[in-house]
Parts: sequence; structure tokens; C-alpha cells
Amino acid sequence: MKEPLEVISIEDDVLILSFDSRLLETVGQIEDVDLPEEGDEIEQGQDCIVIHGSEDKLEIRAPISGLILEVNDSFLQDISKKPKNHTAQWLIKIEANDPDDLFKFEE
Repeated sequence: MKEPLEVISIEDDVLILSFDSRLLETVGQIEDVDLPEEGDEIEQGQDCIVIHGSEDKLEIRAPISGLILEVNDSFLQDISKKPKNHTAQWLIKIEANDPDDLFKFEE
């Protein structure tokens, strides 16, 4: 089983969905990113992010149901600048509809 490309962290009861530069190894050069809007409601399992690359497309499903609090519009520039750096760049922040859903992601 492949290691997931997304990195999930919890901070102040908010789920943060991030990616590191391994994403570039999968999709190639990132050409476009389809993101939800701040204030959107998403359902667990719903496609919420689509990353279009020169070699592949990656569709990410929402890990929880909730409200999109913040979107990192500069993600495309940030991750492209750091092809050798495995520091995760956050993409979206989600406030869970049910805070108990966050427990499975806490370390």
C-alpha cells in the first residue's frame, strides 16, 4: 500500500491538510490546483481538492465533514519552489462538524 501524499495535522480543533514535495514525484510539475472556497461546507469522502500535474492528476477526498476555514492560495508557488524540501505546505484548514472526528488523526 502506498504511503499517502497528504499530511493531516490537528491544531486548535482544526484539521490542516498539507502536502510535501513528494507530491511532485507523483503528479510532475503542478499546473493547476482546484480548491474549495473559504466558507464552503464539505462532506467526508467528497472530492475537495484536485491537483493537475504534467504527469498525472490527484483527487483528494475530504477526510472529515466540516467548514473550510482557510485556503492557502499561494500553495502552488510555495511547493513548486521547494522540490527537494520535504517540509509540508498546508492547503486547506477544516473546522469539523463533529469534533470527535478529529480524534482518529491525533497522534
